Amino acid sequence: MSSDEKNRFPLIPVSCSADFDFESDVIATYGFEGKLFTNASIRSLNSIYYNAPRVKPGDEGDFAGYCLASLEGVCGHQEYGLEKVIFPVLQKKHDMTPFVRQHAAYKDRINALNVYMKSVAAKGPYDGQKVRELLDAFGDELVQTLQAEVCVLTLDARSTPF
Repeated sequence: MSSDEKNRFPLIPVSCSADFDFESDVIATYGFEGKLFTNASIRSLNSIYYNAPRVKPGDEGDFAGYCLASLEGVCGHQEYGLEKVIFPVLQKKHDMTPFVRQHAAYKDRINALNVYMKSVAAKGPYDGQKVRELLDAFGDELVQTLQAEVCVLTLDARSTPF
C-alpha cells in the first residue's frame, strides 16, 4: 500500500465542483466531511511515519505527545463517534459488526504504539524505526477500515436520518 515515505498510507480522493452549494445539499456535504476527516486521520499517520526517524534529540517527548494525540483522535472517533453513535443507526440497514470486529482486531497493536509513546513521553528511550514498525503493524489495516467505513457512510448518507 505504500506509495512513498511521505505518503505511506493512501488518501481518499475527494472532489467537487467549484460551484457546489454545501448549504443546500447537506447529505453530500456530510459525505465530503467524512472523507476529509478520514483524510486528516490518514495524514496524521503519514506524518508520524515520515517524521519518526527524523526526531531530533530533545524533541522526543513532544513527538510522543503528537503521536498520542493523533492516535487518540483516530481511536476516539472509532470507539465513541462510530461505534456508539453512527453504527447503531446504520445497523438498521447494514451489518456494521464487521467494522466493530476490525476495530477490535487491531486495537492491541495500536495500544502497543500508545504504550511505547507513553514511555517515550516519560523520558524513556526513543527509536524512530521502532515507531515505524509499530505503526506498520496496524496501519494498512486501519486505513483500509477507515476507507471502507467512509464508503458505507457516504453510500448510505442519502437514506440516514442525520
